[in-house]
Amino acid sequence: MNAKLPLIIPLLALIATSAGCGGAAAPPVSDVKLKAVELNRRGEKAVSTADYQKALVLYGEALRLNRGIDDHDGVGVNLINLASVHTAMGNADSALPLLDEILDSKVYRFGPETSAHALLLKGSLTARKGDDRQGLADAITLLDRALSTCGECTHAGAIYNQKALLTLRRGRANVNDETPAPRRETGERIREAREFIMEARALADKALAINRAASDRVNEADSLRISAAAAAAMGRYADAKQLYAEALALDKSLGKGFRVVDDLIGLAKVAIKEVSANDGSKTEAERFLLRAKQAAKAAGDNAGEKEADALLKEFFTPK
Repeated sequence: MNAKLPLIIPLLALIATSAGCGGAAAPPVSDVKLKAVELNRRGEKAVSTADYQKALVLYGEALRLNRGIDDHDGVGVNLINLASVHTAMGNADSALPLLDEILDSKVYRFGPETSAHALLLKGSLTARKGDDRQGLADAITLLDRALSTCGECTHAGAIYNQKALLTLRRGRANVNDETPAPRRETGERIREAREFIMEARALADKALAINRAASDRVNEADSLRISAAAAAAMGRYADAKQLYAEALALDKSLGKGFRVVDDLIGLAKVAIKEVSANDGSKTEAERFLLRAKQAAKAAGDNAGEKEADALLKEFFTPK
């Protein structure tokens, strides 16, 4: 539902892990690099308050400093961070060239983690720019490249989450395709849709295992939410409710207001489907939507509030 801000990488993390092997003393860090680290910290703070214009300035200056000392890791970090902020602002055309600089660079040598992260973000942007079945297929191809590049890197759980989400969307695209077609072709689309949805559930479950093993609670909640949506699409409403409830508990503990809204709306949609199947409570569905609306309003989630409102009007306004 909502565009989530991709991972922002703290430059300090790269400095902290650059001491070398066997307990060797870390090389001294230059004043220029320390200034880039400070700019990166301030950029993270600006992102946390949704001051994206300020974040762009800070990350841009950090990138300039990193280029000046030929710091390949620092350049990669800030290209990713700039692309992430542009993505959060809805500026895909500004984000993509930054990612392509990483993927096609003839100047810098970036590690597999940086390259995999760039492919993850590019896959997400490709899916947004081309929201048809071919666009989704192209995006998934990029995610497969990311997995091949990454192996079991720290982004693996997030990449599997994104692949699961886009595979689920491919299934839904087949179901919702109203293009006139012979009965045989329509039946084939429905069969493919089921296969995509089942694959999405399997991918989300794989992501869940990876994220739990890594104690990555944010991505764990995303895995639960995607698995819940796939379960609901398969008609497994009890499973979906349990998974959404687990995601909701995690997101509450993490203080992730926008994701709490997603969880509550997911629970409401499942309850509505149960009502349609004569196996659910209309009161329960309405309560989830009212809770989602309140949470969205408090969190400043305008899209979430509008979606909750639209569902309330569609299903609970007297005709």
